[in-house]
Amino acid sequence: MPNVIQLLPEHIASKIAAGEVIQRPASVFKELVENAIDAQASKISIHIKEGGKEYLQVTDDGIGMTPEDARLCFEKHATSKVKSIDDLFNIQTKGFRGEALASIAAVARVELKTKTADTELGTRIVIEDNKVLINEPCACPKGTSISVQNLFFNLPARKNFLKDDSVEFKYILDEFERVAIPHHNIHFTLIHNEKSIYQLPSVPSLFSRIESFLDNTSKNNFLIIQDSTPAFELKAYIGNPEIAKKKRNYQMIFINKRFIKNNYLSHAVYEAFKGLIPPDYHPQFFLFLDIPPNRIDWNIHPAKIEARLLDEKMIYPFLISVIKKGLGVSGITQTIDFSTSSDIDIRDIDSQKSAPPPQIKLTPGYNPFKTSSSKISSFEKTHQDKNSWEEYYKIFQEGKLNTYNPSSNEQQEKLDITKLASPLIECFQWLNKYIVCSINEKLLIIDQHRAHEKIIYEQLKSKKNTIASQNLLFPIHIDFNPNDFLLMQELVSVFKENGFEIEEFGKNSFIITAHPDILSSNEIQNIIENTLENYRINQLSEIKDIYENFYRSLSKSTAIKHGQVLTKPEQLSLLEKLLSLNEYTFSPSGKRILKEIDREDILNFFKK
Repeated sequence: MPNVIQLLPEHIASKIAAGEVIQRPASVFKELVENAIDAQASKISIHIKEGGKEYLQVTDDGIGMTPEDARLCFEKHATSKVKSIDDLFNIQTKGFRGEALASIAAVARVELKTKTADTELGTRIVIEDNKVLINEPCACPKGTSISVQNLFFNLPARKNFLKDDSVEFKYILDEFERVAIPHHNIHFTLIHNEKSIYQLPSVPSLFSRIESFLDNTSKNNFLIIQDSTPAFELKAYIGNPEIAKKKRNYQMIFINKRFIKNNYLSHAVYEAFKGLIPPDYHPQFFLFLDIPPNRIDWNIHPAKIEARLLDEKMIYPFLISVIKKGLGVSGITQTIDFSTSSDIDIRDIDSQKSAPPPQIKLTPGYNPFKTSSSKISSFEKTHQDKNSWEEYYKIFQEGKLNTYNPSSNEQQEKLDITKLASPLIECFQWLNKYIVCSINEKLLIIDQHRAHEKIIYEQLKSKKNTIASQNLLFPIHIDFNPNDFLLMQELVSVFKENGFEIEEFGKNSFIITAHPDILSSNEIQNIIENTLENYRINQLSEIKDIYENFYRSLSKSTAIKHGQVLTKPEQLSLLEKLLSLNEYTFSPSGKRILKEIDREDILNFFKK
């Protein structure tokens, strides 16, 4: 029998290894910027084109490299940080494995220019597919400049898996925030497609740098918490409960200035906020932990975004304690003042006096088995004061809409909506989440949020460019973080086509002067922010059509939420509009809207 095991050729092995470190342009960005930080740079400039897929350049004013080091840095496991096994447990730099440049050179064309302060000429190296094409002296300033072109040119299958430029650039922006925030003493410049995205000068404090990424509302609503133990030090910036959001925005943990993902420590923050924010909201926080390097193991993840912490179980309760204390001192939570005596002062109590007897008032005509008409009228009045359900749909007209058709085994028999006109129809809301009704001897359980989402989605598609707008008496000014602002610039024309009048208004902000009739004025900001977040999620799901993505995102943001109480007329209106659609079984994202239970199924169940 012939041998079947063989050694991989070097060019294949190098590409497999590169795939573990370099997954997308953001991976290249992270490795190059971290190298610049390790090189003691005070200024780092990043130029990007087409989301980093075609061009990404990082230039720094660090210590630079000699000609010998410049050539050696592209070899596998070439590093200046680890000289013995003990150094692996005393890591104080960003990089240490010596894999980054070798991995990048295996999957792209790389040009390096570098010079040290004590030499007149620098070194220029061009390398492609791990083959050195040019190695020559050159004139260049002190520091290092590395440009990476045509990423994954020799791995077309990997390149095809990259997403749109806007999505890939979003990943780069995430990495930029993670590296720029803890290194507030470095001047960062980020340019994409010749447009300046960030100009961050060095600042004296961490929070001054954090403010560069926050909207104006959030900037003034953060607490600063500092504390320490013999094993670690903590500096935390915690957002007040009032700025908690429905998306996990700005939840960052840094250990020794390196961003990490640690669900265990994140859970500690949520524990500290328990009871202060609704269950579906998320706090904003930035945690900075300084831990002795010998109590951390970084060597467990190729991208070094995870780490083993020797004192993790000690840090968890510590975080809960100090954050609760910080929230209490700031007056956000009720606290007990332990500095005062807990003894009760009884000097003014007269022991000769007796307490008056309790007074009991009776209502002779009260009958507990008779419903109070006053309670009923009060309940009805509460619901009469609410906006009628029809007002939420006044831009919509009745009619059948075109939509996709599910497979034959997913088709449901068309229900007779004329039954809904009967005053005897059984219909009620269950758990403030579902509408339960009986029709055609069938029991229907409808998800109210998905049903409303489907109605809005179909109407948006059918009313494209013809949605009525409502002018605002007082325009709404919304500040965005730079990330959301870039996405708003992409989508502003689509917003306008769908009933919004919206314009840029200063740096990172927009002003809204009109909105679709379907929206309530006091919901505009939340709806727009949630639409942007849903749009990003849909981008990751490979929904490339900008209008399809927008309609899905806006309908999901606008639809009534689980937990919203509906009156019976509102329930019936929702059912009628849903069942009038050509297809009402699935939401725009393909989730089931209703569960149908036949009469025979129920009868057979109880015959068992």
